[in-house]
Amino acid sequence: MVSVNEVLGKIVHLQQEHGYSDAQMAQKIGCSRPLYQRTRSGKVAVGGKFLKGALKLLEEVYPQSLRRASLNRETAETNVSVEVELDGTGRWVIDTGVHILDHFLSQIARHGLLDIKINAGGDDVHHLVEDVAISLGRAFLGALGDGKGIVRMASAIVPMDEALAMVAVDLGGRGYAVLDLKLSGTGDISGLPCDLIRHFLETLAVESRMNLHAQVFYGSSDHHKAEAVFKALGRALGGAVRVEARSGGEVPSTKGVLER
Repeated sequence: MVSVNEVLGKIVHLQQEHGYSDAQMAQKIGCSRPLYQRTRSGKVAVGGKFLKGALKLLEEVYPQSLRRASLNRETAETNVSVEVELDGTGRWVIDTGVHILDHFLSQIARHGLLDIKINAGGDDVHHLVEDVAISLGRAFLGALGDGKGIVRMASAIVPMDEALAMVAVDLGGRGYAVLDLKLSGTGDISGLPCDLIRHFLETLAVESRMNLHAQVFYGSSDHHKAEAVFKALGRALGGAVRVEARSGGEVPSTKGVLER
């Protein structure tokens, strides 16, 4: 059940995303402009009429309103819980026990405007990274549902100091990764082996059934190169999951269905 605060947050995000005036938002929700302004600013509590109109508006704008999924994965090696909200505001609560992994994953949330919660523990870093990727990929796929109305394909180029990275994704249901990360083969970033970054992205692509192409054009710091990739991944995913109003809620494929 979505909370009142979450609904209000999504309404504010919707206004910012589309550039609507307070008067336009009030009309869409079915309340007066002063009431909308007071409610949005927190000067008055969210009333029943406002909440009903807000939920209806979110449902109209986002055909799969409040798209979210959660997943728990427990094995003899790891214990992982994940929550994903596609129509988020970039909030994250991430604790995998590997600080630099938490940092990289937070970039996906923040720059993709996806809400992500992850709690994980495991017997070693390889098993942990792999199972977080499996769980996040499956939760993302569950939140995406049948993909009706989404943009589906998007890309982003992101600089990080001396490094520059590009990520392109297609959420068409075909899990495949092509990675040119230019990371040190035997190095690590704050305790996270560089080869596990590649493994994470490959596993995420397979489990979320997305085409994921990532390329680092240049850079000298492995940290900067990897962070640029995760930021670009966030930007690309945020663009790909966005609902395109002009699509009329149709599946973005000439087949009429995304492979799932």
